[in-house]
Amino acid sequence: MFDFLFRVDADSATGAGHLMRCVALVEGLRRRGFQIGVVGSVTDRVSRAALSVDVPVLSLADHPACNCLIIDSYLPIDTLLAPWPASLPVVLVDDEANRTSDRRMLVVSPMGNPSALAKCFPRSEVITGVESLFVREEVRQARRTRSAGYDRGNEDDYTGYRSAPKVFVTLGVSEQSPVLERITHALVELLDRAVELIVYSSASSLRLQADNLSVINQFSDRFIKVMAGQADLVVCGAGQTLIEMSYIGVPVIGVVIAPNQRDCGRLLSGLGIPVLNDLNAVENDLLFYIGQIYPQFLNNRLRPAGSELTGSSLSAREKGKEQGRQQGRQKIAQNQDQLIDRICEMLP
Repeated sequence: MFDFLFRVDADSATGAGHLMRCVALVEGLRRRGFQIGVVGSVTDRVSRAALSVDVPVLSLADHPACNCLIIDSYLPIDTLLAPWPASLPVVLVDDEANRTSDRRMLVVSPMGNPSALAKCFPRSEVITGVESLFVREEVRQARRTRSAGYDRGNEDDYTGYRSAPKVFVTLGVSEQSPVLERITHALVELLDRAVELIVYSSASSLRLQADNLSVINQFSDRFIKVMAGQADLVVCGAGQTLIEMSYIGVPVIGVVIAPNQRDCGRLLSGLGIPVLNDLNAVENDLLFYIGQIYPQFLNNRLRPAGSELTGSSLSAREKGKEQGRQQGRQKIAQNQDQLIDRICEMLP
């Protein structure tokens, strides 16, 4: 019997963020000596992420016994709970406001509205706020490394060795190819050719070609480490990658590409992180924010006078905002250890 069983869905329809935050929980629970299992719909790549913390990923047909069920899925709550006894303790990781249940649970909803959630889950304990976000140990290590500067022992990964500025683009496993194409096209038009543009894409190919454009079709295990170490700027969907890059301290622009990203975008924009909400205005918005953060990255036609491409230092305007953003980023996952302790208290 598992101490904690994760019922999670993380596939091309929902993205990998669900399992990534569950992996953060798994790591904390395993450090406390508990037996963990995962059941649900997960992609092969996401399965490998779970297996990287040595956790069995079971098929949807399996409903193994456990002492506490942790749910991270958009399916109806009654459907998710049906295979297990009504007395089973339940933790619901929720980022939607359109579900209700009178079941007694612990509801962790970092992006949720406390008043609305209290009405949706009247018998549950509800925990909200950016402090209750989850980040994996790999992400925590990347933050420590970036804060320290760079790893002198690995010139492939860390910023102290590379010369050309780098902008990374990723929309994750749930990417919408037309959106990725549009964002990449906008960046090709906006950026100076001396700025390297690296696009992570699970699509077969992009039609665009440019001297400074590279497309990586595989998300490697070093994905976070490479972006944290090499990126001067990341453009990504407004989901888990935006959370992780913000936590690490990488300058980042989030793009809301799906309805389930709106709350995350709102939450992080409240910390001063740039978030684009209108895909119809993505070109103008990218121009505006890159002009705010790194005006020297823009091409000669768009670059403000006096903003020569001599390095990757933040603009004077951006340096003034950075202190406030740093204070906001410090709140991300601030209560993770205490929250895991609270989840442990759910065990009978």
